[in-house]
Amino acid sequence: MLGALHIEMVMLSCLGDWLEDSGWLTALSNADVTSPGNDSLCTGHSVAISKYAHQVTAKALYILMRNAYHHSLSQKGFEEWRAEMESCSPQFQFWSIALRMQLNYLLFMRSIRTANFVLYVYSLEKLLPWIFALDHIHYPRWLTVHHYDMQMLQVTNPDIYYEFEHNG
Repeated sequence: MLGALHIEMVMLSCLGDWLEDSGWLTALSNADVTSPGNDSLCTGHSVAISKYAHQVTAKALYILMRNAYHHSLSQKGFEEWRAEMESCSPQFQFWSIALRMQLNYLLFMRSIRTANFVLYVYSLEKLLPWIFALDHIHYPRWLTVHHYDMQMLQVTNPDIYYEFEHNG
């Protein structure tokens, strides 16, 4: 079974794969979030600095997206506007996907820190398609099995499920 640290590292690696050639590292370096040439943010090996970089990036992307929404004077709701923008702008779609991936990563981290089992299972479910899509060959197999086991825990081992749910 993979531990939380290994799952976090693969999530950071997936995020790094997604953002690698986007200019993200240069932007972080120019903003003094990290030093120039710090490619370890894309591998998932520098967990603490990578976590901070993705928190900063997610916050910045969300603020920029909300500002663009407010300046658009759209009569549509935010999510409907976001979907429309994703369909007409490949760059907007890229950064919107990056934000979703980062928020899924942050949800996973919250599930670990708060011992929230339901959130843990949910965040794994959101992570799995990206591990497959970004061609991380070893983790999809075991994470798929682990996710299934966690979903079935209520049926296969109700006592442990109860403990996870109520005494986390």
